[in-house]
Amino acid sequence: MTFVGLIRGINVGGNRRLPMAELRAACAARGLRDVRTYIQSGNVVFGSDEPEAVAAATLADAIRAVGGFDVPVAVRDADAFAAIVAACPFPDAAERPKSVHLALAAAPISAAAAADLEAWPGPERVRVVNGAVYADYVDGVGTSKLTPAWLDRRAGAPVTARNWATVGAILGMSGV
Repeated sequence: MTFVGLIRGINVGGNRRLPMAELRAACAARGLRDVRTYIQSGNVVFGSDEPEAVAAATLADAIRAVGGFDVPVAVRDADAFAAIVAACPFPDAAERPKSVHLALAAAPISAAAAADLEAWPGPERVRVVNGAVYADYVDGVGTSKLTPAWLDRRAGAPVTARNWATVGAILGMSGV
């Protein structure tokens, strides 16, 4: 099975450096197959015969071995990731790939948390569909008050987000 892994908070501003070549090697040494990364912000596509939770733990172990730290990871099988992409509630996401973001949580998001997330007062739009958080930064990300910390608190678990351009590239790498 092919999995998509999103790693939170690495190689940002010189903090938590995690060289992708070393991560690929550490993943392969732990039995993950066909390990590919996309840009330096922690996007990994890999194969494994293990269940999703075990694959996520293996990826986290490889990160710990290379970087010496623990960070949240969100892992989904490639078919589930493709379904998440297809379920985007913002039909113009492809036309605004830097404004629309997908955020995945490291743990399931409850119905109450989803309602709380969607209550964001704006101007950004936030929607939760089948446990995936979609954020439309209508005025741009740079000045937005919709922060990862706010998303974490409301989701009840750490989330990691990618803009729609990155989401499309990862989907393409997954082969689905």
